[in-house]
This record gives sequence, structure tokens and C-alpha cells, in this order.
Amino acid sequence: MSRLARSLVRVAGALVPRSERREWREEWLSELAALERHGADGTPGPVSFALGAFAHALTLRRTSWSWTGLGQDLRWARRSLVRAPGFALGAALTLALGIGANATIFALINGLLLRPPPGLTEPERLVQVARSYEQDPRFDNFSWPAFEVIADETAVFASVGASNQAAFVLGTGDDVEQVPGLYVTGSWFGTLGVRPAVGRLLQPADDRAPGAHPVVVLSHALWTRRFGADPRVVGRTVTIGGEPYEIVGVAAQEFAGTEALGAGPQVWLPAMQTPPMGDRLPFDEWGWSSFDVVARLADGVDLEAASAAMPGLAARLRAAAPVNDGILVLLAEGVGLDPEERAEARRLSGILLLVVGLLLLITCTNVANLFLARAGARQAELGVRAALGAGSGRLARQLLVESLVLAGLATVLALPLVLRAGAVLPALFPWTLSVPVGVDARVLVFLAAVGLATGLFFGAMPAWVTSRRSLAGILRDAGPTSGRRTTRIRDALVVAQLGLSLGLVTGA
Repeated sequence: MSRLARSLVRVAGALVPRSERREWREEWLSELAALERHGADGTPGPVSFALGAFAHALTLRRTSWSWTGLGQDLRWARRSLVRAPGFALGAALTLALGIGANATIFALINGLLLRPPPGLTEPERLVQVARSYEQDPRFDNFSWPAFEVIADETAVFASVGASNQAAFVLGTGDDVEQVPGLYVTGSWFGTLGVRPAVGRLLQPADDRAPGAHPVVVLSHALWTRRFGADPRVVGRTVTIGGEPYEIVGVAAQEFAGTEALGAGPQVWLPAMQTPPMGDRLPFDEWGWSSFDVVARLADGVDLEAASAAMPGLAARLRAAAPVNDGILVLLAEGVGLDPEERAEARRLSGILLLVVGLLLLITCTNVANLFLARAGARQAELGVRAALGAGSGRLARQLLVESLVLAGLATVLALPLVLRAGAVLPALFPWTLSVPVGVDARVLVFLAAVGLATGLFFGAMPAWVTSRRSLAGILRDAGPTSGRRTTRIRDALVVAQLGLSLGLVTGA
């Protein structure tokens, strides 16, 4: 029992703040020894005493990190940085570059891979439907007759829509421009759950017979740019491809299509307005595969259950036309990128994230070296604090809080760079981005996390060096000489910085 009590006291001693650890451990062990020698009725047993010491140690630990102490550390950090504005601003700007670059690349990843295209209703229930072949794996589009077979799959799909990309000549005479757009089925907008800003969107009644309904929906951007955001535009006629089309509505401002890459569509026309190729229309041609198919899962059906039904759908397609021999039907969750595009986007985003991660490591080692050099120049100040009763642990904590304050300033300075991500990234990325790349809650959380990690990373080394030194060592280094350990660590950081820089340049 005595051995257990002594073990508990030693563990309790390890929890006490470093500056008071030895004193409390010796006092508890002394009281425990006296209790074992002269214990009497009514006094606590050795184990009970040890448990009380354990609880006392936790109280001391909690008190050492009180809000009052933290407030004092924050005020000390503020005064310390204000006294050296050149150092503080230079270090903050250096860190802001690394933090901002990482958050900017994350904004790209967020827009491409994590966030669905805006303007959709319940996008988590949308799936892409594509064809593949046993001997020729791919993720490809369908013909119009195949789409009609897929649209009949009501057991797993609540609705199905299809679209076909095209370029349209808008206007007449000198007022002509070419704009990207889509031929879409009457069910397409409803499947996606898009809402209009003005008027209405295309409906199944607009898509009954070839050429029967020359109507068009405008994007919010085109409506604003070409028509001055006039709500009376509904009902007016616009010339597209030399033919008159009635404007029936304007899509919501946040909706820019379902594709993450490429120029966003500016107009949407009924699929039945698709022009013929020669003297043939695509609506009876099984071999003309140009329609991208999207579906909304039925209530109670998940992606796994829907995928399990696709072999039966593929069998019906094979039975419908010889050209479908060996066809497979695949599903991919969400819209924006197909699996092949998603894999390529992950690869390129990973490379960019690695590059900016190395940049952040370089800036962290640089600032850590500056902090060590500055700590060496402040030995007199640290010595005075130590003489006034601040232990090495308290001094280390103050240095760490100072680094976190500096990292917080750098994070604030990095925010404008992240806000400009939408303008900066197109120059770095080899594709045209149609999805908005900007700041949302996820990007802000990532920015704050990177800032916190940066402060801990570059502040850990100076804090660790200080925490490893005794009071006598701190007072001794307050004189004209400084410790050799700090010099060796600074040299190691310089070597690490050079190595990281060389790796970054070589990779570029």
C-alpha cells in the first residue's frame, strides 16, 4: 500500500508546474513518510493522502494556466511586439505569405472538390449517370434514345435530366456575340432543383416535339450585362443563331451550371431545339452520344442501392439496340466533376498544396530563427523576469503566446490574399473555372487552423529552448555571453531552411 501511495505522489508531482514541482513533491513525500510512521486513528491513510495530493496537483496545474495568467501573457506579448515594430511587421508579412498561399489553394480545393455547385437543391441526392464498356472503361455520355430509357427508371430515380453543350450566336447585325450554353431537357432544371430569379425555367411542356418551342432561359450574368437586369425582359424576343427565341426567364444569380470546369453557360434552350446534322435529327439515333445525364435519387434510395439497379438498366439498353452491346451504366455521386476530372483535380491540387506547404515550412523556419536570435538579444529581460520569480516554464509560455499573437496578426494579413483567390487562381490552374472560388466558413476555419499551427510550429522551438534551462542558466545568459545550445539550434534551422528552399526550387 505504501509503494502505491508513493507512486501516486510522484505522478502528482509530475503534474505540478515545473517551477514548483520539486518543492511540492518533497513536501508530499515528507508528509507521507510522517503519516506512515506516526499514523493515528482519524488521519487519512497513505493512499487517501496520495489521492488528495493528486487532486491538489491538478488544481495547481489549472491555476498556472488561469485566465488571469493568460491575460498577463497576452499583454506582455503585445508590449514586446510593439517595442519592435519592424521585427513584428516583417515576421507577420513573411508568415502571411505562407498562410495565405495555403488557404488560397484550399479555397480552390474547396470549390472544386468539397463544395457542390451553388444554386442546387439537396445536391447530395444528385448523381451523374454515364456509360462505359466492359472492354473499354470510360465515363461517357448517352444518346437521346438511351436517355429516354434511363428516364423510365423510376424505381431508383425521382427525376432524370440531360444536357448537351453548344456555342450560340446571340444578336443580329453589329450587336452579335458568341456565348456558351446548353440544350437541356424540360426536366433538367427540375431535377437539379434550380430556382428562377425572374420568370420561369424550362419545363417538360417546352420539350415535346422538335422545333416546337423556341424559348430560352438567360443566365443572371447575361441578363445583367446585356439587358441591364430589366425584369420586363420576360416575353421579349432575342435572336439566337439567326432564329427568334422568346425569353421565358432568368436563372438564379448563384447558379452557373453544373460543371466546375469550362465557361459557365449563358443560355439554356430546350433539347428539342437541337439542330439536325444534315437531314437527320439526333432523337432517333442511338449512335449519337452527346447528352450528359444527371438524376435525382428517389426517396429512401442511396447511391449503393441505385448502383445495384444499374446492371438491369444496362441489360435493357443492350436489348434496345445492337450498338449498346457490352454497355455498362455507372453512377457518380454529385455533380461538378466526373470521376476522371476529379482524379486529375485531386492530383494537381495536391501538387499545389505540397508546394505552398513547403513555402510555409520555409517561412516558419525563417521566423523561428528570428525568434531565437531575438530571444538571445533579450536575455537581460528574461533574466530580470526570472529573478522576479518567473520560472523557465512561465517564460516559455510567454514566448509561445507571443508567437501565437504574431501568427494571429499574420492570419489577419493573409485574409485579403484569400479573398482575392478567385482572381489569382485562374492564372495558376490550367483549366477555366466556372465554379466560384472564394471564402466560406470552411475556408475560414482552415485559415484559422493553419494560423494556429503556424504559431505553434515556429514558436515551439524558442519556447522549448527556454523551458529546458534552469533559473541559474537564464540568469547566467543574461550576461555578455549566450548559450551554445541556442547557436547550434539556429544553425540547424538555417540548414533546414536551405534544404527546403532547394527542394522547392528543384521541384519547380
